[in-house]
Amino acid sequence: MIRTIVAIADDALRDSIIRILQKNGIEVRISCRSGQEALRAVNRMDGGVVICSARLTDMTADELADTLGTDALFLVLARPSELDYCENENLFRVPLPVHSGELIGGVRILLQLDEHSVAARLPKRTDEDKAVITQAKEVLMDKNEMTEEQAYRFIQKRSMETSTPMPDVAKMILTALS
Repeated sequence: MIRTIVAIADDALRDSIIRILQKNGIEVRISCRSGQEALRAVNRMDGGVVICSARLTDMTADELADTLGTDALFLVLARPSELDYCENENLFRVPLPVHSGELIGGVRILLQLDEHSVAARLPKRTDEDKAVITQAKEVLMDKNEMTEEQAYRFIQKRSMETSTPMPDVAKMILTALS
């Protein structure tokens, strides 16, 4: 899922940053000039990576980061003298002018951290769910002469094809084959 926001008040700089990102395979979902627009975007997407300038049209990067807390990751692009005023410890600071490789590297790191935080918020399987899946794998291995990996992939594939959670697919297999 694309959760990249570029929030820079200066139109030319914003367009330049977006071009560099897109040229390097990083899609930008939202482009904006103000902190309020960035706030709405992060809230709508339930997080994301914000690439912003130290000052937006209506607030500073610090104020934006303070408002959002840990809901977003931030990369602030600004002159070194402006970065000195960015005090929020959650801001990843990059001085301008920036080499495109440094920009891309920083953004990719933040995107990976964002993906990791999304994965960490996904619901975990209960012990009961794991046990049902294990039982279904054992039945498939016994009755259909599958390996454990083949049985797991079978359950996983049926789950994806039917948009049904794996534990529910496992219960259906147990009912059908027991």
